[in-house]
Amino acid sequence: MLPIALFRDSEGNIDTVALDQFVQALKAGSVEDAFSADVETRAIREQDKLLDVLPLVKESKHGFLPVVDNDRRMIGVIDEEAVFALIAEEVYVAQKTR
Repeated sequence: MLPIALFRDSEGNIDTVALDQFVQALKAGSVEDAFSADVETRAIREQDKLLDVLPLVKESKHGFLPVVDNDRRMIGVIDEEAVFALIAEEVYVAQKTR
């Protein structure tokens, strides 16, 4: 999920040109093209540890970061709420196996 607020202009209207450019860049598999200079450019790798990811997401401009595979193709996004949920799940599983 991607916050649509990233594509709103100063009057609150959706900038369809920017949204279309973003979609085209994603279809081409380019995170760097999809996330321009005014949008977050840092990316999380799918194998990154959650405790390393959490501060990066908290410090991000928009409260989420793209997740990329080993070929730097975007496979999703992650926000702070999702990181907390995944950490909670890992803690729960660890407690259950004791």
